[in-house]
Formats: sequence, structure tokens, C-alpha cells
Amino acid sequence: MQYREIVADFAQRTLDNLNLVQREARAGNPRAYEVTQLWNSLLGLIIAPHELGVFPDIPLATLHAQGWPDITTGGSQPDTLKDVVHRMRNAVAHFNVEFQVDEHRQIHSVRVWNVPPNQQHRPRSKQQHTWDGCLDLQQLEVFATRIAAILVAARTPQAA
Repeated sequence: MQYREIVADFAQRTLDNLNLVQREARAGNPRAYEVTQLWNSLLGLIIAPHELGVFPDIPLATLHAQGWPDITTGGSQPDTLKDVVHRMRNAVAHFNVEFQVDEHRQIHSVRVWNVPPNQQHRPRSKQQHTWDGCLDLQQLEVFATRIAAILVAARTPQAA
């Protein structure tokens, strides 16, 4: 089935796939990797739409009041959704990502960060961070599903 509106349709299909994997995981399917699907969903939901410039400049204070997670843990503070998506995009694109696990080796959170362009190729231990963020799995799901909802809601009517 073709995409009629690439961003909105992709966002809806991403949510559908995420729901499918989550149902399989709840049903006990050991090959339904919901954290992997959640992370893959977030990748698709932020990178391409960010490059297309479709994210609105909604103040983060407004989003936090609506229950969006505050994921910034250090460095410069983003002011808008567009700002935080830009920081997440940079972290993901440069794989400035660390999956944190518990004592049972289960992923419980994801740490992300940005570094200046001139430090991208330095060893991680020698990089200076310009922004740090962390999302536990519940925050990751909230962030991904609300990003998708914004993209789906931005659907433009099709011309007849």
C-alpha cells in the first residue's frame, strides 16, 4: 500500500507496528523485542520529519504541563519541541546513545547526548557534551507516541 502523505502515513504505520510488537510481547512471544521496536519507531519518527522541517515550535513548558517527559539532564536547555527533536536527531544520527541495563541485563533506560562537531571522532571518554538526555522506557514510549500523534495530526487534506 502506497503512502498518500509520507509523514503522517509513516507515523501512523509506525504506531501500528509498535502496537503489534507490544501485543506480541505481552502474549509471551520471546522474539517480540518491544524496546528495539520502540527505539526503531523513535528513529523513524524524528529523523526524516526533522529533515523535512515539520516539527512545530511548541514550548517545552507547554508540553511538560501536558505530561510530556522532561528528558534533558544536562547541558543547554531546549526551549521547544523542535529544539529537543533536533538534539535527539543529532544524538541518534551520530549514535551518541547508551542503552542502560539492570542487574538482569534488561534495558531500563536510554541515555543520549550531543557533542560539538569537532569532537565527533574523539573517544567518547574525551568528548565534551553540549546536551544530555535520558529516557526510561515509559518516557521513551510517551515521547515516541506523542511525536507520532503530532505528525499524524499534521496530515493535510488530500485534493480531490
